[in-house]
Amino acid sequence: NEWQRPGTLVPLSAAPKGVWETADFGWLRLLEAQCAEVQLELDALLPQRQSSRGSAEGAWHAVGGVHREMGQHDGSVVDSGAWREAVLLGTGARPQLAPRTVALL
Repeated sequence: NEWQRPGTLVPLSAAPKGVWETADFGWLRLLEAQCAEVQLELDALLPQRQSSRGSAEGAWHAVGGVHREMGQHDGSVVDSGAWREAVLLGTGARPQLAPRTVALL
């Protein structure tokens, strides 16, 4: 559906269902095996949440903000709170923030 992000992770021909099994996605085992690497990159990014508020150079921006050419509509699903995102893939991405994670994806 239109709210599934990113849409590339679920084949368009796949029937919708509430719970997907790990076996439904061949790439998932590799991602799970590299969880520690992904966690290290996330741990390095998390402290930047406070320091980058309002900064064009920071890693974290408001979900769906103007830092992206596409995906600005993502902000419309945020009902409350101050949700932030570090964009790693797609337009406006900064893959250098988590290069090992991006390579896995």
